[in-house]
Amino acid sequence: MPPDFNGLNEINRTLGTIMGKLDALGKEIGDIRDDMKDSEDKSDVSRATVHRRLDEVVTRTGYLESDMNTVKNDMKTVKTVTDEVTRWKQAGMGALAVTGIGSSALTAIILSYWAEIVKILRGG
Repeated sequence: MPPDFNGLNEINRTLGTIMGKLDALGKEIGDIRDDMKDSEDKSDVSRATVHRRLDEVVTRTGYLESDMNTVKNDMKTVKTVTDEVTRWKQAGMGALAVTGIGSSALTAIILSYWAEIVKILRGG
């Protein structure tokens, strides 16, 4: 009996199709791996950027805390000076009030004795 080449051809064709599909599948898997690698690289860069910016925020927050402590200490000094100036102002207003009352009293005395003062100054 002659060999059945039709059956062998069919098997060969089927194996060729399977091999072609396996090659295509291998290429797709390779492409997926490349895409995943690219995605991982981008994610690494993104995470590094986030960490760098977070470090910057931490550094800036430290500077702000330091500056706020300086401002608080300066405000204590300013408050002390402001309180002292307020006391001076109150004392000055009190002195002005006393001076005003004294001047008013002196003016009242001069006006009530004006005629006698003029008479004394004229020699008489």
